[in-house]
Amino acid sequence: MGWRWFAGWALVGGALFFTFLTVLSIGLFVAPAALVLLVLVVRRARPWPESLGAITGVGAVCVAVAALNWADQTGEGALNAARWLTVGALLVASGTALYAAARRHEGSPPVV
Repeated sequence: MGWRWFAGWALVGGALFFTFLTVLSIGLFVAPAALVLLVLVVRRARPWPESLGAITGVGAVCVAVAALNWADQTGEGALNAARWLTVGALLVASGTALYAAARRHEGSPPVV
């Protein structure tokens, strides 16, 4: 399985989160594609630990929101962009680190 399916789960997480964020505008048009992607990944990839990629996908969408709003460098706009960037970076880093740790410990015997 590996990192390829981690990336697949990241796409699923990002697509579903993007659908949620934009549900009142283009989200309804994105939702069918996100659901098809979800079904494809669920059928082909194992759920653990590759599904941790969904956390990374959500974080990537947060980083994209920050990047799109970064032009407003004054006042509340800059503060909001910085918050989106902080949360996004933490989610991307934690999802990736958790997956790497889970893969490292996947072959080790269970702790009793």
